[in-house]
Amino acid sequence: MAWLRALVFKLSGGRLGRPPEADFDDEVRSHLALLAERFVKQGLSPEDAATAARRQFGSVLAVKDARADLGRWRALEVCWWDLRFAIRGLRRHAGFAVTAVVLLALGIGANTAIFSVLDEVLIKALPVEHPDELVLVSLVISPAAKFQGAARLGFVPVREFLGPNAGIPGSVIEKLRESSPVFSGLLAEGARVTADLRTSQDAGEPRPVRAAFVSGNYFSILGVAPASGRMLVDSDNDRTHGAVSVISYQYWGRQFGGDPNVVGRTVFVNDTACTVVGVARDGFDGSAVGNPTDAWVPLVFRQNVAPMASSDLTVIGRLRHGATRADAQANVRALLPSLRIGEAFEIQDSTPDWFDLLVTDGSTGVSKLREKHAAALAIGMGAAVVVLLIACANLAGLVLARATARRREVALLLSLGAGRWRVLRQIFLQNLVLAVAGGATGWLAARWGAAVLVGLVGGADVLRSTHADWTVLAFTAGTTLVAALLFGLAPAIRAAHLDPKQVLNEGAPSAPAAGGRAPWRLLVPMQIAASMVLLVCALLFLRTLARLDAVDLGFNSDHLLMAAFDTHGVERGAQLAARADDLERRIQSLPGVVSTAIVTAAPFGEPAGGGRIMVAGYTPAADDSYFTGTSLVGPGFFRTSGIRIVRGRDFGASESSPDVAGAAAGRVAIVNEAFTRKFFGAGDPLGRQVTMSRVVYDIVGVAEDARYESVRTPAVPLVYFPIQQDPSRFRKLAVLVRFSGPATGIAPLTSALREVTRETGGLRIDKVETLRDLVSASVAAERLEATVSGGAGMLAVVLVSVGLFGTVAYTVTCRTRELGIRAALGGGRWVILRMLMRETLVLVLAGIGLGIPIALATAQRIASQFYGVGAADPWSIVGAVALMLAVAIVASIAPAFRAAGVHPMIALRHD
Repeated sequence: MAWLRALVFKLSGGRLGRPPEADFDDEVRSHLALLAERFVKQGLSPEDAATAARRQFGSVLAVKDARADLGRWRALEVCWWDLRFAIRGLRRHAGFAVTAVVLLALGIGANTAIFSVLDEVLIKALPVEHPDELVLVSLVISPAAKFQGAARLGFVPVREFLGPNAGIPGSVIEKLRESSPVFSGLLAEGARVTADLRTSQDAGEPRPVRAAFVSGNYFSILGVAPASGRMLVDSDNDRTHGAVSVISYQYWGRQFGGDPNVVGRTVFVNDTACTVVGVARDGFDGSAVGNPTDAWVPLVFRQNVAPMASSDLTVIGRLRHGATRADAQANVRALLPSLRIGEAFEIQDSTPDWFDLLVTDGSTGVSKLREKHAAALAIGMGAAVVVLLIACANLAGLVLARATARRREVALLLSLGAGRWRVLRQIFLQNLVLAVAGGATGWLAARWGAAVLVGLVGGADVLRSTHADWTVLAFTAGTTLVAALLFGLAPAIRAAHLDPKQVLNEGAPSAPAAGGRAPWRLLVPMQIAASMVLLVCALLFLRTLARLDAVDLGFNSDHLLMAAFDTHGVERGAQLAARADDLERRIQSLPGVVSTAIVTAAPFGEPAGGGRIMVAGYTPAADDSYFTGTSLVGPGFFRTSGIRIVRGRDFGASESSPDVAGAAAGRVAIVNEAFTRKFFGAGDPLGRQVTMSRVVYDIVGVAEDARYESVRTPAVPLVYFPIQQDPSRFRKLAVLVRFSGPATGIAPLTSALREVTRETGGLRIDKVETLRDLVSASVAAERLEATVSGGAGMLAVVLVSVGLFGTVAYTVTCRTRELGIRAALGGGRWVILRMLMRETLVLVLAGIGLGIPIALATAQRIASQFYGVGAADPWSIVGAVALMLAVAIVASIAPAFRAAGVHPMIALRHD
């Protein structure tokens, strides 16, 4: 244990008993005494003998440094001494230390906050075995693919029918499993749904649960072990065995209190009895980032639990050992002709070139958040890096100024024998202490910043696993080290290479030559140029958000609630219409309800259906499919939604249903303005007829365009039909509710809606949201971009103002004697003030001139993220320039005034 005692002794600074360094000091003193005695014998006086002994012996500090390399713990000991010296030095200059820590905390904290969310959404691998072996297999449809003459849906393009990325049919997945040698296994996962879960059929409040439908090999292919019970197996996809379920570890603790007896219990998911067979291990909540799963149910029971759920399947494969994604891509493309994808979709006369299978990286799972927010997070990360660079440049200037003030101290160290490496290490260690303190402060601040970003991305419940894990800590540590190198290494090298003789011969330590101020002054235009990039982009994003907020949606989203229902597949058509009428009457009687309307497709809710609309006299273009959106609406829809009828009339209560023979007499429709522009141009559509599925409808009104998908997406041609005319087409149900009172107090109304729904029976509320919230969610990416870029721009402004203030103050300090001479020779206060402000503005204008072209080039690269403004928007550029000039004037005017007011005699006596 001798080595441990030695280590403790070294780290304690020699406070445990007599330090070994004391023995060495005694030896040095003895050696000097012997040398002095020898010189005395040669006839020198004791004083001259002592001086000659010290001269012959040389620098004691240099001897100690040379001896240091021979000690076992010397390197650690010296670093410990330097660390203590650095901390003492920072304590003596607390103002400088606090300023440096705050600057670094702003830059490092911003980077850490954005990285923690970006890591969760884009980078972090799934918590499964060997995630690098996972791949996504996606079906891509050729833009040119069309149905031919015998196709089931006429001339509608395949892309419009199936979507740009349709799910892979189950039959195709089975063929891939059997035919592809590059996969050790393929799993299928259906769309997630929000379901009700209760522990018994007769008692207990339903609990909302996010359910996913998966193949039996889901957990075995991913390599997820159970925390309790077992995982799903292939035999669970057999209907004869009954429905089973696996719940997540988080849901087990949240809803069941970690009950160890949960395995084997029967729960009802949307009234389907499922036996809980296991609990997934802690940390795994599904393969969809940002959409955590609470319960997994075998895919074969999807129609029982949620028949209205999308039938699209996500396919994840695990590569065999040694296989690559390129091998898998080549293999699946070679199999395309044999897979017969068109037949799986019941598309006649299809050819293999209509479809393609893409194999992409699956290690990070699948995520709609990734598609929605990837660009915004990447832009935010870039902005945070620029903020850190500005902070480092600002701090480098402060460190250079402080190094200038310490030139004589460093020169004395060098002249006393300290090595240049020792000086460099000591100064850099002090800067590293600042960086570590700033990094720790920034990491703490990033926890709050990450929570704000999570709210902008999708809410704390969506990204509930975002936390500061080891990856984020490593990123923070790496960023801290990079920052220390950026702002601290160059000043340390510069200080270590001073000429001691030249510095000690200078009379004024605080007045270096103009070249000594050059590095400081050159940093100012660089900071301003980087800030201009951030400000221009921030103003472009803010103007984009303002333009989106100003878009006329075509309906009144204030005090409007949308409730979407899952019918569980119990009934359709006329029976569902009758149940919906009963539900609507009950809702209308609730307190605070002004009006209601039944719809199949609500704005910003369920997507509108569609079909092939024929209009007499319309000549389509070669690539025109006639495909038009449709929506079935109940009485009062236009009044409740706030969509105006601009021509013609609303549907009347007397609109009749078809007769028993199915004749089309009396059928009417209302079209929107986009439909009118496409099919009738400047003509009047009233009284004209449209044909859909061989049924003719008379156009009785034209409704204002309303945006259904998002604020960015323009209104598409849309036809409204009364539900009463053809209830057999009634498949989906949503209810719009116009309410009174404060928009923030809808909790009682929501609870009442759920209670009324339970009383009605056969229906279940899938989601209840205000239209205002749905509209806000559709611009979440733009809001994230505006918030992050705006925050980065404001941080840059603060940093630049601090930098300019320090620049002018430091310049004034270095030029005090010069300013005194100018004042003594007749230069008035205003002359000196104008001179200082002119020099500052030259630096600022140089930075603005450098920053504008860089900002324009950057804005052009991200122009697709803007809406309603161009990349070269003049108002954004003018606003950024005006703000930067205002900040420059405000930041530099105070030290310039103070310098101009110094009395000439005081300035001339300044050392």
